[in-house]
Amino acid sequence: MSFAVELSRSVALAIALAVLAGCATKPYVAAPLDAAAVAASVSQRGLSEPGLRDFMARHGDAGATWPPARWDLAGLTLAAIYFHPDVAVARAEWDVARAAETTAARRLNPGVLPEIAYHSDQDPGEDGLWSLGFAIDIPLVTGDVRAARMERARALSEVAHLAIAAAAWRVRARLRGRFVAATARNARSRSSTKWRWRDARRPRCSRPAMPWARQARPICTGREPGSARLNWP
Repeated sequence: MSFAVELSRSVALAIALAVLAGCATKPYVAAPLDAAAVAASVSQRGLSEPGLRDFMARHGDAGATWPPARWDLAGLTLAAIYFHPDVAVARAEWDVARAAETTAARRLNPGVLPEIAYHSDQDPGEDGLWSLGFAIDIPLVTGDVRAARMERARALSEVAHLAIAAAAWRVRARLRGRFVAATARNARSRSSTKWRWRDARRPRCSRPAMPWARQARPICTGREPGSARLNWP
């Protein structure tokens, strides 16, 4: 009877300590990704989003009208940084690094380990072949080790923060290259159109292919509206 009472008390105490230890931590539970929702959010992105307007306002590039009637390189750079997934990944990694910096400054929680043992040689004073107990795990971390962990977490957080700037700079470099190429292509197109218009307005003249008509007047066809058509002779 005494063994049953002691066993029930030990089990109740072990369960209580396990519950308290479980309340101290929150396990990570992976959630499935909704591909349809992600695709819908990506397809709905545009340069007229209010979030982009707030982002540009925080960086000092918000005009009086929204969306802007004309986008320059600075505005397109902020839009690319706001939408680009490389910058979003770098920001998420920085959030993880900052969380690690917070946990590095905390002290480790003690743990409870249940212990169940079987005794093949039963002593006369024992109540049974089984014994149930628990052990308390108290981690001992010196101040130097804790300071080193905090310093390492701060360094990794700073590296992750600088990675955001590096990702944004790569996005800007690619955007600037394409912006310059598009500007040059548009300039060449306008120049070609301008010369074609001038050539269309210029009259085309040619002399008759006759050996005895060297001094003949040329045949010119005017390109301007209403111009006369001159024929030889």
